[in-house]
Amino acid sequence: MSQQPTQPPFAAPEDDAAITHLVHNLVEEAVRSVEDVPMPFTPRAPTQWPVEELAVREAIRHSLSPDNVKELVDFSALMYVEEPDDNLVCPICKLPVITPVITPCDHTFCLECLKRHFFSADTCPIDRTRFRAKDCKTSRLLTNMLDSLVVNCPNAERGCDETMKREEVVRHAMGCRYTLQDCPEKTCDRRVEQWMAASGKCWHFEQACEYCEEKMEAASMADHIARDCPKNTTTCADCGEKIRVSDLKQHLANRCPEATAACKYGDYGCNHEAIRKMLAAHEDECVYKVVAVVGEKVKNQEKQIEKLQKVKEEQERQILELKDERRDCMSWDDVFNLNNVQGGPKLKPTEAVMSIYEDMERRMEELRKDFTDLEGRQTVMVLNHVIPIKENMSELRSTLGILKMHMAWLMNKSREEVERSRLANRTASGTSRTRGSSDSDGEASSSSRRLSDGSNGIPRL
Repeated sequence: MSQQPTQPPFAAPEDDAAITHLVHNLVEEAVRSVEDVPMPFTPRAPTQWPVEELAVREAIRHSLSPDNVKELVDFSALMYVEEPDDNLVCPICKLPVITPVITPCDHTFCLECLKRHFFSADTCPIDRTRFRAKDCKTSRLLTNMLDSLVVNCPNAERGCDETMKREEVVRHAMGCRYTLQDCPEKTCDRRVEQWMAASGKCWHFEQACEYCEEKMEAASMADHIARDCPKNTTTCADCGEKIRVSDLKQHLANRCPEATAACKYGDYGCNHEAIRKMLAAHEDECVYKVVAVVGEKVKNQEKQIEKLQKVKEEQERQILELKDERRDCMSWDDVFNLNNVQGGPKLKPTEAVMSIYEDMERRMEELRKDFTDLEGRQTVMVLNHVIPIKENMSELRSTLGILKMHMAWLMNKSREEVERSRLANRTASGTSRTRGSSDSDGEASSSSRRLSDGSNGIPRL
């Protein structure tokens, strides 16, 4: 009996075409697994920005925490009285810059906006120039210009109509009667306006409006009566029209036909006043009507001059500050000629040299730390890239081992089939020869038997 071929640890295919197809698929899968190796994402180390946030600066000014400042004022939601200059607008958020930071390529952004962008790409959002966070800087002149912008109170929606410079908004919000505070009732976790909290009682209970009888929280009742109540009405003293109390001031200023109003060309010299319904006839014939065209241009020029004047004042203040800083700084010549330094400490040359040496030592130590941090980050990055490649190489070796086992099994099977065919051919040829020899032997024995009967082949008579 011929020995049966050993079966491989995998299901044996039925024919050579299926085997070839299986091997082809395995090779393609191995190649694809190497090509599709995902590049690992290396987490960034915490980045130090050499710029102080506006919330932190205001917190130091007013002895608060940055979280308290952010709770009082949302600087990104401030409403500006006048449209800010385009040079003061952040190219990312399209709002006036909150904390200005300038990249080495001389582009200005909000610090928070640039931080979010830098987390995904360390390039300038405008010209794609690579930069490092520690190479960025700020501008005191730009900061002063931004702080001088006039804004509305953050509590304008709750009723405060005051305006102030942006640098004063935190101080105003701390004392604004409309700023939200915790409810004075310890068991209540709601917030109320400051003037309500001063009463010492909880305002979060249901109450009916005395005019329209609509039910709502007592904390919202004053605002409802002053602004929204449709039945809190009064009669105009001039025209007798019945209107809401909240609309009375606007009615008298713009709509009441019997109210006394000034000519719309009053800004250009006209002092005429009359009842509003009679004022239109005067305005058509007003001699200052011609002046108004020129007056508008003059007004725009005055606004531009005022804006330039503010910029000039800020620049002058910046120049003075820079002069003061320059006066306080010691140049290399001043190290050995200390008489040129106004108000500077009288140091001996040896002490000055030692101070310079200590400063250089400190800087060298900072450079060593930076180099160590950079080397550590580089090592982590290399490891994050090498480890997945090693794992994929191990998988590839395993796949190649499987392919070798398949090929060895195919070769063994082919050899066994060749051997079986050879054995079959040999067996067939041996059988045919054996049959031929047996036939010739039978014929010889029969002839000998015929000759042995005594006749010796002689025919009988």
